[in-house]
Amino acid sequence: GGAAAVRAAPAFDGDGSGPSSSSLAGLVVIDVVEGTAMASLRHMRAVLDSVPSAFASEEDAVRWALASKACRSVEAARVSVPARLRPEGEACEGATPARDRSDESARSAANAQSLPPRRLVWRTDLGATEPHWEGWYRGLSDAFLRVRAPKVLVLAGADRLDRALTMASMQGRYQTVLLPGAGHAVHEDAADKVAGVLAGFLERYRLG
Repeated sequence: GGAAAVRAAPAFDGDGSGPSSSSLAGLVVIDVVEGTAMASLRHMRAVLDSVPSAFASEEDAVRWALASKACRSVEAARVSVPARLRPEGEACEGATPARDRSDESARSAANAQSLPPRRLVWRTDLGATEPHWEGWYRGLSDAFLRVRAPKVLVLAGADRLDRALTMASMQGRYQTVLLPGAGHAVHEDAADKVAGVLAGFLERYRLG
């Protein structure tokens, strides 16, 4: 998500003149930096292979997320994990053209009462995106620093900063916020603190 935001920013980050004047008020990136991401790519396939492909229930998936430390907040896991799952065999949302499905829905509901519950699988096949991984992250630091709008980078630890970002932070070209103790999903593990960071960012630059 952070890499996508950085790549999309130039389309909205004009020079303030003419029809392409800037509409980008600010850029917030959470725990994604080029150096760490590139170094982690060689391990990513093994990480994905260790993730269960299906779960018996939402609670089963939540328990896995907490045990694996994919998420460290019970409250956040119960919101974010189920949203990333779908019943096995169910088409992706929006795949069926709009039509009157009242009779079909009634039949499905009746049939569901006599069928065992279906397993839950991930909505998105992250492994299928592997050909794009390097392109997402290579050159990300420079792309982030080229954005003219106010920027804040929220990280779980200073070890995630690469040299380019460290130098730019010392020069005041963007704001760095460290939230030790959080995992990669900083906005879930430390939701209250991230909300405070965003509120402060908006106030500091008088945004919104």
